[in-house]
Amino acid sequence: MKQGYRESEPLLRSIPGGAGEPRIEAAPPANPGMPPHPGWWAGTWAVLVKEIREMGRSPLLHLLGAVFLGLAGYFFYTDLLYFDLMNQDGAGLMQGLWQRYFEDIRLCLLTILPVLGARAFAEEKRRGTMEMLLTYPLGEGQLVAGKFLALLIVLLPLLGITLTYPFVLGLIWPVDPRPLVAAYLGVTLLAVACLSLGMLCSALARQQSAAALAAFGVLSFLWFLNWNEFAASPAIANVLQRLSLFDRFYDFSRGTVRSADVAYFLMITAGLSFAARETLRWPWHRRRPARVLRIALVAAIAIGFDQLVLRRGPTWELSREADATLAAHAARALAGVETAVELTFFYEPGRYSETEFFADRYRRASPRIAVRLADLDREPSLARRYRVTAYGEVVVRSGERWTVVDEASDGAIVRAVLDVTDPKPRVVCATTGHGESEIFAAGRAEGEQPRSVGELLERIGYRWRELALDAAPGGAADCGIVLANGPKRDFTAAEVDGVAAFVGGGGAALLLLDPLDTPNLAGLAGRYGVVLGDRVSADGSSRLYRNDRYTLAATGGLESAGRRHFAAVLYDARQIGIAGDGAEPRGFPFLHYRSPRRGEVPLAAAIGRNGADGGVIVVGDSDFLDGRLFTRMSSQDLFVEMVQWLARPDELPRDRGARDRFAPLTERQARICLGTAMMPAIVFFGVGGARWWRRRWT
Repeated sequence: MKQGYRESEPLLRSIPGGAGEPRIEAAPPANPGMPPHPGWWAGTWAVLVKEIREMGRSPLLHLLGAVFLGLAGYFFYTDLLYFDLMNQDGAGLMQGLWQRYFEDIRLCLLTILPVLGARAFAEEKRRGTMEMLLTYPLGEGQLVAGKFLALLIVLLPLLGITLTYPFVLGLIWPVDPRPLVAAYLGVTLLAVACLSLGMLCSALARQQSAAALAAFGVLSFLWFLNWNEFAASPAIANVLQRLSLFDRFYDFSRGTVRSADVAYFLMITAGLSFAARETLRWPWHRRRPARVLRIALVAAIAIGFDQLVLRRGPTWELSREADATLAAHAARALAGVETAVELTFFYEPGRYSETEFFADRYRRASPRIAVRLADLDREPSLARRYRVTAYGEVVVRSGERWTVVDEASDGAIVRAVLDVTDPKPRVVCATTGHGESEIFAAGRAEGEQPRSVGELLERIGYRWRELALDAAPGGAADCGIVLANGPKRDFTAAEVDGVAAFVGGGGAALLLLDPLDTPNLAGLAGRYGVVLGDRVSADGSSRLYRNDRYTLAATGGLESAGRRHFAAVLYDARQIGIAGDGAEPRGFPFLHYRSPRRGEVPLAAAIGRNGADGGVIVVGDSDFLDGRLFTRMSSQDLFVEMVQWLARPDELPRDRGARDRFAPLTERQARICLGTAMMPAIVFFGVGGARWWRRRWT
């Protein structure tokens, strides 16, 4: 068929002329009353308006819209609670929440798009209007384009409604919009590809249910295409991965735009739309082999273009939370290295790129760290020099000191770097005998998160031991920092004098003091200009979601440089002030709680070096290093910040570009997020139901 005419109908006919000569004129169309053939855009616009009107009157649109928004809201709320309750503030918001949410959005698209696209042509065939539609002065390309644009206009507002989720969440937490641009671009590209597939199935089928089932089956196949990639050879697994629609979506979900993925989705959409157009033309043309060749040629061109873009296309990383970054603890520890360090990675054959990617993180962590990759087989003399015998080992060298790390993990490499660069062992001594909290918990496997203060110290390159202040004088001679981790009983006067003497000799003290009556410890803090104040309790509105105890959301930090980002969760605390005796204060407060009644309340203070005296930090709480609160990465980050600062208390606080931290949701905030997630689906379904009821009974 071409422009509404059959091939079997003559487009020109001969009629007798006035002088016996035949004259030629155009044959009338099949329908004498049919208007002249419109322009391409005018015909597409006519189909678009027709489809929008029909879908607006159909209850199916409102049902599918309510299902999509309901599923999207459900996934947003449950993923948000998982991010909040499972203490994943160590992961960024993009990696911990949005990536999981947008991967769940794929299920929403898989649910509604087969049904939405299946009605494009199958519904016309069911009602018997397809034949009449094909007799209009419209080309098959105009039909496909008009129906496709109509479906896109219906889908885009549904995706736009989901923008309310990050908007409302941005009122609670800092939300970076840049990676969301990449994620929504990926969702849109995936949706249009799925719609074009649904339209192709609709053009092939005569029943809407059959078209929807076929589209759902193909999309499911593309979803599970390479789930068992280990069962295939590497070459086949690579092909399957490149064919999978949903694997191509993965980079978008983590805030990365790859030009190869954009080109892939656009080519899939164009190819499937072209196939739908050819399918509509199929019954009216006899040259079917030629059309098969045209489809094959288009597919070959698309594959070649994909290869070209895959090799040379650029990539845009819109997320600040790139995978090629060290953990916060490791980055802080390496940033303090003051001597030159060389890391030599002996990579396994065939894994050069992966090893380079892994090693480059250490090069970026500090300008004093140099990285080298070595082949164990090609450089045997270097391996013998450092007694390296296996692939994957790392040599850490500083000057004449070196050590070999058997397992290339962040914790092991950081400990090795600190060992070879620090001539004096870094030792933290924890006081005992006053009901202090335990700082060690056994049973952690390598690679797991620390479960205790002692394990956290070991991970950042510190040794630790217990210290009985009343045992013998001079027992803290090998200590770098004395830690008082929440003593329940007061120190004696002699013990206070011992700690003061240790600080006077250049040592450092970290005092975590709960709101208890401890006058001697208050006197120790007073020697450095720190005043222990009253208990600070949170009001009812700050209760955590699904938590029986009231909490304080402390803001600030030693590395915040005045920024008021979230620092840690405290159950209760005491006010910590700096004495104002007219002289310039030695210290500064660095943790605060914004109370609705008392304003900004300081909860911790840091005292820098003064002559021979070492540094002192006083915190009005120790609960953040115990139990459930310690499992939050924010609590561990705060403790590491304090330990690292005490090792160099003469340095001013500075902003190292630390990632955003996210305070746990309160019950009120959780209810707001629940309403934001569920209200669009309820409103959409209610409006659709009201319109359907009105048309039915009026």
